[in-house]
Amino acid sequence: MGRFRLSSISGEQRPVPNQVHKLKPDQIDELEKHYFAQINPTTAALAKELAEAKKRNRVDARVIQQRSTNPRPTYIFHRGDFLQPQKDLGAVQSNPPALAHRFEIKNANRLDLAKWIVAEENPLTARVVSNVIWAHLFGEGLVPTPDDFGTRAPSPGHRRLLDWLANEFIRLGWSRKQLIKTIVMSRSYRQSSGHRPELANLDSYNYLLHRQNRPRVEAEIVRDLHLSVSGLLSKKIGGESVFPPISADVAAISFASSFKWKTSSGDERYRRGMYTFFKRTAPDPNLITFDCPDSNLTATSRSSSNTPLMALATLQNEVFHEAAQTFTKNLLENPALQTDLQRLTQGFRACLARFPEEAELVTLTGLLKDNREYYQDDKESALKLAPSKYPDPVEAAAWVATIRIITNLDEFIVRN
Repeated sequence: MGRFRLSSISGEQRPVPNQVHKLKPDQIDELEKHYFAQINPTTAALAKELAEAKKRNRVDARVIQQRSTNPRPTYIFHRGDFLQPQKDLGAVQSNPPALAHRFEIKNANRLDLAKWIVAEENPLTARVVSNVIWAHLFGEGLVPTPDDFGTRAPSPGHRRLLDWLANEFIRLGWSRKQLIKTIVMSRSYRQSSGHRPELANLDSYNYLLHRQNRPRVEAEIVRDLHLSVSGLLSKKIGGESVFPPISADVAAISFASSFKWKTSSGDERYRRGMYTFFKRTAPDPNLITFDCPDSNLTATSRSSSNTPLMALATLQNEVFHEAAQTFTKNLLENPALQTDLQRLTQGFRACLARFPEEAELVTLTGLLKDNREYYQDDKESALKLAPSKYPDPVEAAAWVATIRIITNLDEFIVRN
């Protein structure tokens, strides 16, 4: 004690806990890579073998080593019917219609045609794709007929805008994501869809986009929205088709004994609607109710209707009911939500992406109170409506009924 002293150790210096605590995630990753690549003898040997394997010369596999000197003819089919080949592509004149540019035929094969389709001198392809993307985001394209850009099709309402979108699409490397980002960041897309009486007479059909349109989401997205707010939606990408629950009567009548609809289980039960198996003789009733087109035919656009059957489907369907039960359970078991007002506000925000107005909160609070009184007198119905084995089925049933009203609002499936 009281003397100056130095101490040292041999070997690598061990970091003190404070230094470890201050390390950033990327620094931790680098240290782990260094340890397994150079310090740990087992993994270091494997890393060395991997590095040597990457240095070896590899022969790339080629699908075609030599082109045939006598290629098969490529025909143009009458109205797309492969059973009616009309003439060889080589017989097609090298001057397409006046609206397109001339192109040079070298080998008269699909490659020449593909190059012509995406050539910078050919504005048609970029204009058609840009119009389809615009129609998906605004509910209607700049050209009302996305499958017809011919001389008999209606003229675009904003010709210069369509030209600019086509040029921008090409400039962005034909990236659909980049073009979508460009459009949704625009003031035209971000404006409100509220009625503007001062402009309604001047632009009654909203050709000039004085307000945003109010398109309803596609049939597949209706189910996805319910699963998403409840936390049930599986975000898995790709894979085989899935079989969500459908009515047993529908399956029995449509399939007879030729096909069995085996309802998916686990996360597969909650996959996105786009992965739903489509049976020609018995399509999913929910999809048909919300105007999903026949999957056996090509559909460039979808019709949009508004019928009482849609509200009935969202109230009666098993999937929507299960989503409401799970959503209710999440609200009641969230420790941050202690009062009815907090739970109603959170549920409203999750479904409609906005805070409820005072009048809406008053209505929902009164509805919740009425539901509690109703299920207090009918506990048998409460047991059927509440989540399975929930401690307080009366309270849970009252909340499920209230949540079903919120998710059944027009605003939930219609963009404002």
